[in-house]
Amino acid sequence: MANWKLHLPTEDNLFYQYNCGLTAGDRVRLKKDLVISGSDGAPTGEVHPAGEEWVVLSGVKSDPVLWLRRPDGERCTCDDDAKWIDEWFERV
Repeated sequence: MANWKLHLPTEDNLFYQYNCGLTAGDRVRLKKDLVISGSDGAPTGEVHPAGEEWVVLSGVKSDPVLWLRRPDGERCTCDDDAKWIDEWFERV
């Protein structure tokens, strides 16, 4: 944990347009079931079903990953990669 860095969302550190083409506030829908994996890459047993809608959140410049809010209100991240996003999500 000594290598961990805290990335705080401040006015100077926020951005709203992602490289993958999504913008904070966009709604996206899963195209297929998404199995959640832990930091070790092993499945956690949690599965988000196809059709579930998620919301794109603002990003943090110091850690440019794609931030999403799931339907249960939890936040999560994924790679800001257009090819991956297009495989898994469609815009609503």
